[in-house]
Amino acid sequence: MKHDGAGHKKRRRDNKKDKKQQQHKKQQKQQHKQQPKGQSLDNLFAVDKAAPAAAATAPPPASPQLAAPAKATAAPPSTTATAASSAETACTGFTAEAKARFPELTPGQWAKLEALGALVQEWNGKVNVISRKDIENVLPRHVLPCMGISKLLAKAPAGTKLMDVGTGGGFPGLPLAICCPHVHFWLVDSIGKKVKVVGDMAARLGLKNVTARHTRVEEVREKFHYITGRSVTAMPRFVGWVQDKFVVLSSAAAGAGAGPAVGGTTTPSSGILYIKGGISEEHQEGLGGWTPTARYPISELIGGGVYEGDKSVLHFSVQDLQKGSEGGERGGGGEGMSGVIVAGGGFRIRGEGGWVPGGGGGGGGGGGGGVHKKKG
Repeated sequence: MKHDGAGHKKRRRDNKKDKKQQQHKKQQKQQHKQQPKGQSLDNLFAVDKAAPAAAATAPPPASPQLAAPAKATAAPPSTTATAASSAETACTGFTAEAKARFPELTPGQWAKLEALGALVQEWNGKVNVISRKDIENVLPRHVLPCMGISKLLAKAPAGTKLMDVGTGGGFPGLPLAICCPHVHFWLVDSIGKKVKVVGDMAARLGLKNVTARHTRVEEVREKFHYITGRSVTAMPRFVGWVQDKFVVLSSAAAGAGAGPAVGGTTTPSSGILYIKGGISEEHQEGLGGWTPTARYPISELIGGGVYEGDKSVLHFSVQDLQKGSEGGERGGGGEGMSGVIVAGGGFRIRGEGGWVPGGGGGGGGGGGGGVHKKKG
């Protein structure tokens, strides 16, 4: 009898325990139903219907025509009006001094550049595309330096193709696509959620010259006139990824499109255009022995003391890349219209007589010039 009594008590305890577990599960389900949707990546693309309409500086309605086989998800046309969204009130705007350094840009292009800053702020609260500590400086520290490269591509022939490797939040690809509508940009990244964000921003900005691809650069089979990167990886590894992905423009096309770029220089030959900070004639750590064909401090590309950061654009021509891989040499001359541009910080041009200095270093600091805060 004692044994039966003990078993009965145990069964009662087990039954109570089961009931408590069932009640707990039921409460969890109810709480889950009450939570707002939007936690999955797909739901993140739904724009808040309560967001205010875009201000006058918002871009025109976007056509979600990201070129196939882009895997980026374009926002529905009905959401285009919210391209700048409520984040616009916190976004910085370009100063008159900064705008004066880019007289070739139209009011519509400036509107898209500022809307891009607002979109990056909006998305960064959902997907970490840039450092959240730096989100208030998205224009001076991210958009503006990338715009400096447009000075080198302004006279590139129409139809020029450029691939941005490891695009992340769309830098430098998206600012360049706004500034250089005559160039077609392939924005490539191995992280799918970032490519979706980039595709969404490109569609909402109405950029028809952008293709967003979720893939590893090693798997890309297309050929390009230029390939960009922004502190993606060590230079030897980056060169290994891209050195077989170039096509050199014909002499006729080069002659038709070549023109002054900066300080009397011409449009760089085809190759790598790589953005990197802390690079000077004396300090070239991280390049793994690769000597740039030319180095363009972004502070000098933009000019006017608008950008005070230390980043430079490092140009590696296709010819120099071939000499490095074939003969074990780093650097070398070469003509042509294909190369690599790398952003880093004093620039040097390789002439017939050797390296010719083109100016001083890029200066220090975080590049806070050229922007002002919008009120509100």
